[in-house]
Amino acid sequence: MAVTVSGTSITFNDATVQTTAATGVGALTGVTAGTYYYGYSLGTPMAQTISGSAIKMAEIRAQCSGTVRVQWAWGSSSGVTTYYSRVYKNGVAQGTELSTGTRTVSTFDLAIAANDLVQIYMRSGGTCNTNSLYGFRIGISSPAYVEIHNNPWFNTGLGLIY
Repeated sequence: MAVTVSGTSITFNDATVQTTAATGVGALTGVTAGTYYYGYSLGTPMAQTISGSAIKMAEIRAQCSGTVRVQWAWGSSSGVTTYYSRVYKNGVAQGTELSTGTRTVSTFDLAIAANDLVQIYMRSGGTCNTNSLYGFRIGISSPAYVEIHNNPWFNTGLGLIY
């Protein structure tokens, strides 16, 4: 589904046009994990830690319910030590803690409800060795939903916090 924004109107691929700002848009339900992402791009470091204890590096407040694909880029190019990372939901660890000695991209499929906090926690395996978060995003199978929620014209927002 294509969405075109022009001035103060939005045109959908079925030719319907919305000319008023959307407020109170309900959360999309029944989403499935996919490769249409919203959140932070995978680029320069957005957060770093040298802590040996797992700390929250970033979180996204879910605007949908169903299953999403969490993707994040993390680690270090130094290869000096082992770095650790894990997905959390509402402060509760999910899946297995991952480890790497280099910079890597990880994915994890996660069942969520609207307003859940999807979080990335990380720690460093050695004193003074920096574990970096290079990006963090959520992927779903619906491109229209991503276009709408990445569009500042809507009042829903992404709920991105870090």
